[in-house]
Amino acid sequence: TIFGTFMTRSGVVQSVHAFGEDRWLASLFTGFMIVILTLSFGLVIYRLPLLRSRHELDSWASREAAFLANNWILLFSAFFILFATMFPTLSEAVRGERLTVGPTFYNKWMQPIGLVLLVLTGIAPLLAWRKSTISHLVTQFVWPVVAGIAVGAAVAALDVPLWASGLCFALCAFVTGTIVQEFIRGAQVRRGATGTDIFTALVGLVARSR
Repeated sequence: TIFGTFMTRSGVVQSVHAFGEDRWLASLFTGFMIVILTLSFGLVIYRLPLLRSRHELDSWASREAAFLANNWILLFSAFFILFATMFPTLSEAVRGERLTVGPTFYNKWMQPIGLVLLVLTGIAPLLAWRKSTISHLVTQFVWPVVAGIAVGAAVAALDVPLWASGLCFALCAFVTGTIVQEFIRGAQVRRGATGTDIFTALVGLVARSR
């Protein structure tokens, strides 16, 4: 956030919010950013032993692994957008020529990343904590996968382009199937525990999770 503010305010990236010719204000903000970064990274390094995980992943077929993969993908996306945003400035500094990137460039590279995140949105809730067995995976994935295939076949029959609209519709159906399945199974468990009907159990499940 601070670096993004610096890029727009300093004029490194063309913006109506730049400080303009006020070099004193730009220098003051640069000094502030250096102090904040130094203190932040200093505290992280100082507390690094406390930040290290005390446990290791038991299996990559686990909910923890899915969360970890999700965080890595988000981190990669952040650095990619940072690089693309700074690319005109970097190209001007290296080659003396300012090269720009437009929406087409971002769409080309961010679409696959977005689809992978969409897949993880549907996969993560289906995985067990610590480790998932084969039988557990089959039981959990069968209906969401069927929903995704059905919608994928439907959009293909409607001549919707497979990349990336058709694939996105299919993955959205997969995620929706995951959500519906989780609600149904949660309501069934609550119905068995309380002895109420399925609708009352579903309402109670949602109300308890507010």
